Amino acid sequence: GLAFALPAVQVVAASLGANAAATGPSEKLVRVTRQRDGAELDSRRFQLLDDGNGRVLVQPLDPIDRGQQILSTDTEMWFMGSGSRRAVKIPPIQRAFGEASLGDVARLDFGRDYRIVDIAAGSGDLALAIQVRLEARSPAATYGRVLLWLRQTDLEPLQAHYFLASGKLGESLGITVGAHYQKSDRAPLDDYYPKIRSAMRHEGL
Repeated sequence: GLAFALPAVQVVAASLGANAAATGPSEKLVRVTRQRDGAELDSRRFQLLDDGNGRVLVQPLDPIDRGQQILSTDTEMWFMGSGSRRAVKIPPIQRAFGEASLGDVARLDFGRDYRIVDIAAGSGDLALAIQVRLEARSPAATYGRVLLWLRQTDLEPLQAHYFLASGKLGESLGITVGAHYQKSDRAPLDDYYPKIRSAMRHEGL
């Protein structure tokens, strides 16, 4: 038998939707650090402005990118370059490209963009965790489906595997949650960035 009782779907859904259901607009600071063999290559900072209704505005804070804007809605994602008057629509497949993709920065909201398919006990090193299988329910979701492991004591995310719409495993995230931040260590699982890891830290949660 199981070493612990699995929570009800409604309980997990409420936990995943806590950020999405936050009252009113919110603001987050995100720092993305690239590493190779444990050595830092560079880092970039972003400000995320969430209106609470599914629209997130991403503004790079570093001088080299300042003036650029990315708008993510529940159905689309748009990019506007510095000094440009016209926004360019970002196709869904491009949202998942790069060591820390646009979709990772703007749309890592499990409760808003994904629905629960089933809940099970973890296995191996995550035997004491709760495994949640999610699939996209919003056109804005970066990935087709997600395998998410939650800490059983408080349902905080521990690890996630993201699958592209094609079914291919796109990336693996190890997630560390603190009092006022969430840090995701991204390990790309493709041949484009074979040795570079990205750590993404959300602050002001």
